Amino acid sequence: MTPNERIQQLEAELAATKRAAIHMMVGMAMGIASTPEGREELATGFAEAADDPDPAIAEMAQAVADAIRAALLADE
Repeated sequence: MTPNERIQQLEAELAATKRAAIHMMVGMAMGIASTPEGREELATGFAEAADDPDPAIAEMAQAVADAIRAALLADE
């Protein structure tokens, strides 16, 4: 495997791990908050956490907020 192929493989694994983490966080959010209002409150909290100076935290927090809101829309 060339170094470039290895980088591509690692990037794909990282993307898959992020998707899995977001999926699990949305599942937890849906279990924690049983109402649409409660779920929106959780999404707002994650969106606020997207202001974190750590780019990894900011990116994941915004992705979770977006995914919770997408799930809310899908439930309508």
